[in-house]
Amino acid sequence: MQTAETNYKRIYGLTVKQIAERIMQREDNIYRIEVVRDVLDKYCEECANALIDGEKLNISGIGTLTPKIHAPVTMNIFDDEDEKRIPYVTVNYHRNNKLKDKMNSRYRKNIENGFAGLSEKCICTTQQRNTLIEKGVMKGEIENAEED
Repeated sequence: MQTAETNYKRIYGLTVKQIAERIMQREDNIYRIEVVRDVLDKYCEECANALIDGEKLNISGIGTLTPKIHAPVTMNIFDDEDEKRIPYVTVNYHRNNKLKDKMNSRYRKNIENGFAGLSEKCICTTQQRNTLIEKGVMKGEIENAEED
């Protein structure tokens, strides 16, 4: 049975450099890596600018990012040092239905094959695996949750 590692090293996810390298490995690619990285950098910059301008951002095949403003209730007691009362912005994410279906399908297929996760980069914790086993969704033996 697969076990999640619990080192608290920060993982930043896929970078523009890594995406450019993946594109370079594609058979249908005809561009130099410098051109690909430049286009990706500009795309990311435009996405960030759109969010900063309060625009909803739809990334084809991925989903939608929507900025949401918050103006906390101060009850007429406003302290500049109290961060809980300072207005702020969050970004809500809603994934594309096609992507959602593909991810769920892979996850369920992996569970049927005895692997609780999407890939080695995204696996269930011991507690999550135990829940899947308890509910009869996955076969296996319940493990000690303190291992994660």
